[in-house]
Amino acid sequence: MARARRDLGPVRSVTPESLGKPGQRTFRVVVRGERGEATVWLEKEHMAALVMSIETVLAEAPGEGSVAEGPGPGVRAEASAPQGERPVEFKAAALAIVYDSPRRTFGVLAYDADDASSSTATLAWWLTREQAKRLAEDAAEIVSSGRPICPLCHRPKDPSGHMCTETNGHQAAKDHF
Repeated sequence: MARARRDLGPVRSVTPESLGKPGQRTFRVVVRGERGEATVWLEKEHMAALVMSIETVLAEAPGEGSVAEGPGPGVRAEASAPQGERPVEFKAAALAIVYDSPRRTFGVLAYDADDASSSTATLAWWLTREQAKRLAEDAAEIVSSGRPICPLCHRPKDPSGHMCTETNGHQAAKDHF
């Protein structure tokens, strides 16, 4: 059974965001649930993995449904925050997705660096299928709005000049963009 130190319960809103210019962006998910609010800072790769995980589950488990009250089966809250408690903010070291088939809900488990190697998540929240689909769509748009990828080395291009490893260390021409 998975555990979470804090369970926000069913969410009212979940918003993926990026701040800054491509190449210097930071990523976060802002969650407002029945039991509080949280800001979870992510690496771009975490956001991309979240998108892929949600899309995979949506494709494999079609159907409609709404979130049930309280944490889903298989996740036990260590402490539920009373209304009005301070919002949580941390950088995620790991994320996990759980899917509750009978309720047709997604659980997102976020782990900070201290909890990353334990079975107790730092934070959990629950999404309906529609909320999960919207989160995946919005996060995919954010991830894809970054710098273009070099077709030779598959690394992000730098607009001021790209040092492509596939050109023997020579700087690729700007018109290569």
